[in-house]
Amino acid sequence: MIKRHIHTFFSMIFAIVFIYGSTLCMNTVLKQRQDKFLTESGVTTVQTPVKAWQELESTESADSDKTSDSTSVLSNEQIEDAVRSWNNRTTAVLHSPVKGQISMEKAIDKSKEWLWDMEIDTGNNESRSVSYNTDILVYATLGYATQDTDNKKSNMNEQKEPYYSFWNVQIEEGDMNAILYVNAVTGNVWGAHIDIKTDGMHVPSYDSIEKFWNLAGMKTSKSDWLNINEKDMQAIYESNEEQVHAVMECERSTYVKNEISDYKGDKIYTDYDYITVEYRLETTQEDFTTKAKLYSK
Repeated sequence: MIKRHIHTFFSMIFAIVFIYGSTLCMNTVLKQRQDKFLTESGVTTVQTPVKAWQELESTESADSDKTSDSTSVLSNEQIEDAVRSWNNRTTAVLHSPVKGQISMEKAIDKSKEWLWDMEIDTGNNESRSVSYNTDILVYATLGYATQDTDNKKSNMNEQKEPYYSFWNVQIEEGDMNAILYVNAVTGNVWGAHIDIKTDGMHVPSYDSIEKFWNLAGMKTSKSDWLNINEKDMQAIYESNEEQVHAVMECERSTYVKNEISDYKGDKIYTDYDYITVEYRLETTQEDFTTKAKLYSK
């Protein structure tokens, strides 16, 4: 009787060890096959695709007041490289913020402050504030730019500098829909695409491009100049102090909405006039086509 219990006990132990060992071996085999598949597919896994910002190691924190001025954080060459990389992107690799990059909360706050400082009319009749406590829709992602011509494998293995990343902040409120591109290191808006419902032929003042330039944290000088092409609704702000320039472009459009009458069930066509305003920084090379169009008028 005792021998039978002993035999049963050791049989159970053997079964447990066998099952555990088989599972462990299977996981090892699957891991090896997975690594082989990823290698053959040209895809590798990296823990952090973006470097921590080394320039801020000696400062108090990445959220210091220095983020209010791009030129105090980044060199002219770094700004130019970041602008060119972002403007030529074909896709963006999403990632979490690293040391030296602003948080999502700060990127959203910076975007709301920018809309307020730029005096963007949302069409909301309620009183406005920097905190934007009215009903709005906000969505934000952080990513760095990649191009189709880049080597995908080397891109995945090579960590990017943190200033190549931008927060893409989308804000909808009232009659306004805005997409803002906030540099992840400086915290400044370096690009914006805004759709605003209008009640006529209203066009934002071209002087706002100078305000955009200042809010982007760029240097100004007495030799700066503004070129305006009212026919094409376009303006360029240039400065000898920077290797990038600011561009403002406007476009009118009409959106026709089909609505059903509550009384007769008839279709009602309602026209909505919109103004699309785009602000962006460009490098000298990128500005060539834009300038040629402007100066030819």
